[in-house]
Amino acid sequence: ILNLVGSILFAVKLMIVFPDDVAVPFQAISLAQIPIFFLFIILFRKEAFSKKLKWDEVPLLIPFGITSAVGSFAIILLDWTDRIILNHYMTLSEVGEYSAAFRLGLIINTLLILPFSQIWSPMIMEYKDHQNIKQFFSKILLYFILLGSMLILYAAVFAIDIVPLIIKLNISSEFYYVMMLTMFGALIYGTNNIVMAGMQYARRLKWMVYIYYGAAVIKGILNLAVIPFFGLLGAALVSLTVNVLFPLSIGKVSKKYFSFEIFWKEILI
Repeated sequence: ILNLVGSILFAVKLMIVFPDDVAVPFQAISLAQIPIFFLFIILFRKEAFSKKLKWDEVPLLIPFGITSAVGSFAIILLDWTDRIILNHYMTLSEVGEYSAAFRLGLIINTLLILPFSQIWSPMIMEYKDHQNIKQFFSKILLYFILLGSMLILYAAVFAIDIVPLIIKLNISSEFYYVMMLTMFGALIYGTNNIVMAGMQYARRLKWMVYIYYGAAVIKGILNLAVIPFFGLLGAALVSLTVNVLFPLSIGKVSKKYFSFEIFWKEILI
């Protein structure tokens, strides 16, 4: 949470001082780590440092890190594929409208998904050997979707009043559809943090690389087929479809290493 809040505060401050510097968001992320570093030392003192290297961890961590780095490029491809294709088939203003709606839809990331992942990631490692860990996962998935659905419902009700205060342009009905579809897709995508636990426990993140690059290819093909006919709405529907495929494919691989019951009936209700 400190990392998330600190990154936002540093970004706002730096943008006021250096309004034309495109590196500001990345500088803000780096600066947010400094107080966290010192807080970590203050809280844990000697325990914050290790005097010897655990050599048995090295062959596990190196592939883990390389896989994460390679997979990150696939995330960039996924994020930009639709806008590159939109830019080819539509006007610059329409691409801008889509980007604005897309970014507003991703506000659920800031309100729910990012804070949740910051807490959830260390928690699942800390309690992975707990006797009730599987029941814990089942409940958390249900509550996560429930809370996210409530946020989306509020957004659907109040968007028509709030969005004009933020976006100073003529807002079409497509804008709201893109925003809501993006928000719903982001919530589904956010469940990856929960269903991928098996791969994390087994250190098998190489599967993530295959899934992400596969999804990037699928998204590109679908966008080429759909955007020329359905425009902005088509791009949003493709993005939603790909976001649904993620937890389905990741969950299928992860349950080879760690599985838990999913309350499908309760989730659908």
